[in-house]
Amino acid sequence: MRVALLLAVSFLFGLGPLEAQIRPEELLARAVAMSDAGEPERTVELLRQLLNGLPAGAAPPLRREAHLRLAMTSWSLGLLDSAAVHFQAVVRADPFLRLDPDDYNPELLTAFDAARRTVIAVGVRPSLDTLVDARTGRWQVAVAVSQPGQVRVRLAPATGSGGGPETRPVVLAVESNAIASFAVADSDGLAPGTYRLLVDYSAPAGTAASGLSFEVAQATTDSLAHEPPPADSLFRLEFRWGPRSRGPLLRGVGVGVGAVAIPLLLGHHQLRTGSTTTRALFVGATVSIAGIAAHFLGRPKQLLPENIEYNRALRSAWEERNGSIIATNAARRTTPMLRVHVVPEP
Repeated sequence: MRVALLLAVSFLFGLGPLEAQIRPEELLARAVAMSDAGEPERTVELLRQLLNGLPAGAAPPLRREAHLRLAMTSWSLGLLDSAAVHFQAVVRADPFLRLDPDDYNPELLTAFDAARRTVIAVGVRPSLDTLVDARTGRWQVAVAVSQPGQVRVRLAPATGSGGGPETRPVVLAVESNAIASFAVADSDGLAPGTYRLLVDYSAPAGTAASGLSFEVAQATTDSLAHEPPPADSLFRLEFRWGPRSRGPLLRGVGVGVGAVAIPLLLGHHQLRTGSTTTRALFVGATVSIAGIAAHFLGRPKQLLPENIEYNRALRSAWEERNGSIIATNAARRTTPMLRVHVVPEP
């Protein structure tokens, strides 16, 4: 019974028994793999199944990619009318999309541009989360149209949001893409609250509209982190060891020999005992060892002025950059800021 029900649902949505259970992203990946493997008919079948089964709330990029892949594959099979329909769907889903001439066949680009000219579509693309200086900043919104025309962009407070008055509309003559910007200063811009961005587009072939919601709130700017000190590997050696000197070796050995010989040669023969001789030998050996150690360990340091100057400049540059960061943070703490955050559409 379950199998029969699954087959019936799959048939209604144009899916095979297996594809009915696959996530849209996985089905798109499978279609791309089929396209890369040189199986355009199977690619078309999978993409049609994907689009037929997509819910209304599916992610726009997924829908756009599926239509674009289906349009290109249909075009390669000579299904030009089908390709045009899906190219038009691509433009409606994303008026910003442009195909790179270096990546696509010129004839396919011509078909895409021809489909674009038959569609009336407008799109807006603001930064999703932006910090703006509340005194002098401007909030920017990118606008794209399918055909040259006039675009009217305005900001209106949402009902009961407590936002400021509706802003003066920005009117632009747009060939393809343009930027609309709005002042956020309290005198003529945005007060904290919830707003609607409204876009009206008119072209010789018709009109279209778009919009989105966003929130404006007071914000504090995050401080910039201080730069860590330069790595040890960046510094150069500031000195090197000079050659060993024979002077300490000769002096140490000479004094040691003298410390042994003098008590033995000048001491009274009756006072020369075993302990005296032992002490003389011990003193002489100690002094000689000290001289030998001074020869091997007492190498002089030779300073390297160029490396010392390089290291000094490296440290100074780091301190100067951190000083600039400190000054920037101080200025940020005294600058009133507004955060503009786009609200996802339900």
